[in-house]
Amino acid sequence: VLPLLPWLALGAAANAVYKIYSSFLFFHGRTWYLAQVALLILVVSLVAQLLFVPLYQATASAVVFAVINLVQLAFTWVMALRLMSNIKRVNTASDRLPSNE
Repeated sequence: VLPLLPWLALGAAANAVYKIYSSFLFFHGRTWYLAQVALLILVVSLVAQLLFVPLYQATASAVVFAVINLVQLAFTWVMALRLMSNIKRVNTASDRLPSNE
């Protein structure tokens, strides 16, 4: 079990950071995007587990867990960054509106 620990820790850390970004997307109503990412991750994870676990047993499962969580984090992070830049643009544009004073 000890050789698998780094892979499991990496996957768990990526999942924890993913939850931060997914909360941001939930708050801004981007749940459809999160559902699409989750479906993609499900399919890729199942295929990878079915291909590699029979050959490499627990090591493959731990590596797939880490890689899948990193990929899920990457997709969610990119969407959150795009959303943040859109919010920043909208806020900057509204700052330039003339005041009623």
